[in-house]
Amino acid sequence: MLRALTGTSLPRGRLEMSRRILGDLFADNKVLADILSPLMQVIAGTDPAVISARAARALADLDRATGRPPDPGVT
Repeated sequence: MLRALTGTSLPRGRLEMSRRILGDLFADNKVLADILSPLMQVIAGTDPAVISARAARALADLDRATGRPPDPGVT
């Protein structure tokens, strides 16, 4: 889900579905809430560059929290 939000094309449907799914995860898990909070603050916005940057940051933070190697395609 986060990788899908790191692209340059962010159709409204993708943003809405992501907001719903991530919002459910956000509500159920304190660690994920901390990681996703900056993204959730902007996901309803209209600036794809900001959404993409925050999604990439959330993905990197999630990788660190889980011990997974960072995705080389996401900066």
